Amino acid sequence: MGQSLRYCQRYSKRWRASGDPLCDSALCAVFPHSASSVGKDLLSCLEEHAARHPDSQPVTAFLDQVLCEPPTGIYVSPDEVHLAHEFFLDNCSEIIQALLHYSLAGGFASPRIVRTLLAVSYLVPHSKRDTQLARQTRGSQVATDAPFVSDAASRISSTSNERTFSRLLETFQFVLDVLGCSSPSTNSSELVSEKLAQTRDPVAYLKPGGEGWSLAAFSAIPIWCLRRLHVPPSELHANAYLALWRHVGFYLGISPSILLRYFSGPDVADKFIATAALHLFSADDGEDLADAPTVPILRAASNRPPTYTSFEYNCALSRHLLGPSLALRVGLGPPSISTLIRMHTVLFLQRIPHLFAQWYPRRGWVIKRRAVLREGMARSLRWNLGMRRVSFRPRTAIKSTNVVSATQGIDEGGELAEGVKEAESIRPDPQGAAVLVRKWREVWMEMIGVCVGATAIGIGLGWSGARYMELHLYNV
Repeated sequence: MGQSLRYCQRYSKRWRASGDPLCDSALCAVFPHSASSVGKDLLSCLEEHAARHPDSQPVTAFLDQVLCEPPTGIYVSPDEVHLAHEFFLDNCSEIIQALLHYSLAGGFASPRIVRTLLAVSYLVPHSKRDTQLARQTRGSQVATDAPFVSDAASRISSTSNERTFSRLLETFQFVLDVLGCSSPSTNSSELVSEKLAQTRDPVAYLKPGGEGWSLAAFSAIPIWCLRRLHVPPSELHANAYLALWRHVGFYLGISPSILLRYFSGPDVADKFIATAALHLFSADDGEDLADAPTVPILRAASNRPPTYTSFEYNCALSRHLLGPSLALRVGLGPPSISTLIRMHTVLFLQRIPHLFAQWYPRRGWVIKRRAVLREGMARSLRWNLGMRRVSFRPRTAIKSTNVVSATQGIDEGGELAEGVKEAESIRPDPQGAAVLVRKWREVWMEMIGVCVGATAIGIGLGWSGARYMELHLYNV
């Protein structure tokens, strides 16, 4: 571990400064300034430009690089893709919790990352007055006190809150695309479109602590959190899940040497997470803590369907996954006893389907549950996005105005360009939704019925055995 930490600290600055020169050159050749790319499908634009100008070396060089197959050792096999899909669907609730409460709310709260988040206005409040009030409040209160956290959440404007939620949904859309819930997971065009949109945003270069940190947030951290949630994955499924994301990392521009060295297996990836986290949180800055996205992310995810979890519950779950030490670093103090009891109750109930699937012999139930979850997550996401299927087109730039209301500042930008909603819109399918609800109800009723029946049989056999022993001993 010590050697890994020294290596991570040695190369972290070089990795943070690294970008993707081919991608930068290609985008600059087609889009001279960021405003010219707003609302456009960047990959389609690059491909059209290459067709019209085959001698455009920056564009053709970039397309040749990103549309080729990954090298040996990084390319994911069809069997691994299938296992990774099963792994995600069987553990989707826990993986989503890991992404939200650890990777985003916790990992992006490092002082080293917050400065970049502020520069690009990603997952943070977009009002100067919000930030100033948070810093003033922090000066009179302890950052980890519940009143401070609740007060900071209440000061986030509704516009900023909805924008943060929209960005979270777009991130989740990317995850579903990779894991085959809404499009082929290894489709290089989909992955490159996401890379280009982020590069122009420019969130793709949020790679503090190493180029692999953003990839670890999607791949290794969920595997680690499953153990924390007492749902440990099998070695076969964990390796397949990591292999799929290793393949994706190649299309996102991560160096093959990093992929092969730090994502060759779950144990190696765990060491990378530990050393990178130590580096990211090795320095504290009170102002950066006030600016951190932890509270905005947890606030944006609160009271949303289908779970409708409260802000206090989200804070408690983040603290549970991060651990007390790291939770204090991001400003999350101990929850109330009632919230803690509720959280552990919900986490226990989450484990029941896992236990049921292990012991229930009918394979059809597991297959049906996976199918319902695959379709249900995609439908729920599209509904929350306003019946859209995101194609990762750059938004307008965010800028703060000098107009300030009595309680908070007003900001502009960060919106979808004209015509994007229409281009991404999807027609509602009420009949399909009704069928999905019926299947979901059947899945749950079968599980509940089997559990109740098995419990009743167990009680009956126990009572009969006790009665037999009582009569037998009495006769003797």
